[in-house]
Amino acid sequence: MSSIESDLNNRRDSSTSIPKYYPTTNRSQSDHQNGMTPSSSPTDSHCAHPHPTEHTPLLDPDDPAVSPLNLQSVRILHAILWLLLAASILWFLTLLISFFLALVPTRDSGFVEFGLAGITCLQLTLALLFFKTPAPADRTANSIAAVAIAIALILALAVPGLRRNTHYTGTLALTWSLVCALVAGVLTPYMVQWGKTHEEIRLTGRRETRRTVSEWFRVWFSVLLTSLLIVIPLILYTATQLLDAHDALVLARDKSLGHYVSIYPKTTSSSALGSGYLHPVTKGSGFHYRVFVYCTPRQTASDPSTAPPSVRPGPDGRPAPIVLVEAASSVSAQTQVQGWLDELYTQTKISQVCYWNRPGRGYSDNAPSPFAPGMAADALTAALAHVLRPTDVHSPDVPLGKNLTFAVVGHGLGGLYARAFAARNLQNIHSLTLLDAYPDTLLAHRLALPGAGLRAWLQGLWSTLGLRKQASWLLHARGARDRVLGRAAHFTQPSELKASLQEQLAAVGLSRSDLDAASRILSGSNVPLAVLSSAQHIREDDEWSNYQRSLTKVTANNVAWDILEAPHELWLTPGAKSKMQRVLINLLEDRSQTP
Repeated sequence: MSSIESDLNNRRDSSTSIPKYYPTTNRSQSDHQNGMTPSSSPTDSHCAHPHPTEHTPLLDPDDPAVSPLNLQSVRILHAILWLLLAASILWFLTLLISFFLALVPTRDSGFVEFGLAGITCLQLTLALLFFKTPAPADRTANSIAAVAIAIALILALAVPGLRRNTHYTGTLALTWSLVCALVAGVLTPYMVQWGKTHEEIRLTGRRETRRTVSEWFRVWFSVLLTSLLIVIPLILYTATQLLDAHDALVLARDKSLGHYVSIYPKTTSSSALGSGYLHPVTKGSGFHYRVFVYCTPRQTASDPSTAPPSVRPGPDGRPAPIVLVEAASSVSAQTQVQGWLDELYTQTKISQVCYWNRPGRGYSDNAPSPFAPGMAADALTAALAHVLRPTDVHSPDVPLGKNLTFAVVGHGLGGLYARAFAARNLQNIHSLTLLDAYPDTLLAHRLALPGAGLRAWLQGLWSTLGLRKQASWLLHARGARDRVLGRAAHFTQPSELKASLQEQLAAVGLSRSDLDAASRILSGSNVPLAVLSSAQHIREDDEWSNYQRSLTKVTANNVAWDILEAPHELWLTPGAKSKMQRVLINLLEDRSQTP
């Protein structure tokens, strides 16, 4: 009876094209039934049977030998993933160092490139960790991530404002992320699934459709991590890119009203203050940035005898002083000028107003790190020399005109930058007005705290997701100008947070050195100084009154110190606004101290 059953089994095996699966425990029995000895088994003698046949004993599907890595193409793809991960980690570390020491030329904050590099490293790591367990859901999630990166790349290349800010560094970062997303998230699962199916059919005789509990756990854990850490952040970033593209198009005309001046950092630092202009490095260098400068048309009276004293030429023939605004970090220069200086200009009480956006603020590019007030003063000097140069001078590098005088107004942290600029251009300074300004002693006590820098860095990374930006128009009905120049920009714009990070990093070393040098120069000068302080700020901070009193000794000619009943933005209160305007007009009318 047993011989009849054996004969039927042999006939059934020979009539099917799919090899019959023999469990491991019965492999020796089947070999004996097929007339093979252990030494003549195909698994032990490749020369006798180089290819599996219908008589070849097959493996258990859970056997480790059933692996897609048996295929050379899959092994090559596995090695490519490791190479991409190594290159991405190197790129990630380079961008991390660039926050503190410029290694990569960027025009934006660098937070976007850094975030993309981190996501790319994470995506490649997940692809390697779950290499042997591909799943359609994982491939779908990674495909969505690749589409999001592709849309962001198209926007960065198509919208002029984004294209310039993205620069080739940002374009390279987006392209690299897209390539890695396609290889790790789309090509790898497809190739591994194909190799897995191929090896299952070859070694087990059929395609395996079931999964163990551990495999299901690995699949869903991979999908969960991919969705939370890769897909959702990339979708949010792309939505933010769409909003930035809208803002860039809306504000294009506003940006065109001013001047963009390219600043080339010095190759070596100079201790000579007041040089008046920069010595540019090679024009082809990527480490340059543009700052936004705007100067109103100069108002001149047809009859000087009837013009207000504040706009008349001085006794020495010099034109009336130009009001130069250095804004705080939390309030843009445009907001401050509109708050109280536009009214004076419209009434022809001041002849000209100039303001700029410091690097990273408003419409200006971010400067390479490190960046200190002395460097900002040099950049402003070069920008003003370019914008205010005579019409018959065409050279891009000219010193600041000796016939130009500035009534410098510094608000908040901008007071430190105003003092640095005044010290380096003392021969061009008419007066100095400090509006609830920060003293240099706060650099070490508050600004230089490690927690402030870490907070700015983490906020910069978080800002790339654009949650606050999206809420600005969804919940608060704010427009493009408010997102870029308003108070909210200090917390939502990555470039603003990068500038705050640079201020914190330079607070103890470079900034302290620059401000000490500026204090030595200004303390012996006779530049008229006016200090206006916020009563509300003094009530909130017990030490603020002493800080404001110390500012009255910045120069040897303090002409006014008033405490105004107003918040930190003094012009928001009508009474304080009128007092500010009167103090500035009095300074402009006094030409006895003209340098």
